[in-house]
Amino acid sequence: MPTFLLSIVGTKITVCGAIYLDGVVTQPLMRSLDVTPGADDIRYKSLVRNVAHVFMTLRKCMDTLARDYLNITPNLVASVNNRSLRPAPHFDLLPDGTHLTYQKRIRDSRNPRAVFIASALSPQGSTEMCFVKFTDDYCEEAHKLLEAMSAAPKLIHCKLEPSIGLYCVVTKLIREPEDPRLSAEGADKLRNAISVLHENEFVFGDLREANVMFDENHSPYLIDFDWSGKVKEVRYPFNINLAGEIDWAEGVKANEIIEKEHDLMMLQKYLCRLSV
Repeated sequence: MPTFLLSIVGTKITVCGAIYLDGVVTQPLMRSLDVTPGADDIRYKSLVRNVAHVFMTLRKCMDTLARDYLNITPNLVASVNNRSLRPAPHFDLLPDGTHLTYQKRIRDSRNPRAVFIASALSPQGSTEMCFVKFTDDYCEEAHKLLEAMSAAPKLIHCKLEPSIGLYCVVTKLIREPEDPRLSAEGADKLRNAISVLHENEFVFGDLREANVMFDENHSPYLIDFDWSGKVKEVRYPFNINLAGEIDWAEGVKANEIIEKEHDLMMLQKYLCRLSV
């Protein structure tokens, strides 16, 4: 369901594109154009040309889109719906030649962000199922510390992708059981994981149910090292949810330093909720 969105705020105009996958996805197609006239004649003429160009281009695009909609048939819609995720993220080739084929996007209450399940085909011909995540920040060092002690999933790829402007993080798929349970041994594993991070002067930052997964043997793994980093260097996001929906540790505030004590309090809250 592709469409164009025209936004006019004050003296600024922006054109965005929008499509519907398993939710609405939008993206700006141009920088905001300020239509405030300049004091000089040259600036004014240039502005008129730019505004005219934007609207003439948008008119042509809308005509093309209208023709495409007229050619849509029920059979075409059915064939598209029966295919796998389309369109998928354009990033599908890792530096070592591994090819990613996206299967579905994970959209649930635990993880509403840009996370996908994909199959990874290596140059040698072997296939492995994996998670693919796109995020603003990611602490590869903290992830590898816990991966070494089997407290984080295998990290296949972690790199800032210039064509996207985000980190692409690929990890081995963890298949959770239908009724994941945290045992006393699993609780000790989480305590040890946080202890290892702190001993190496790292903080995790976002220790709650959404970032703990269990394998088929009910062994826990920490995921999503987006907020992780060196002690006294990383801060909570400006847009952290402080509306009361999440039981944060005392002292957690937007843009404040993430402390080791916050990790320990969040871990204790998590374990208490599970009565471990």
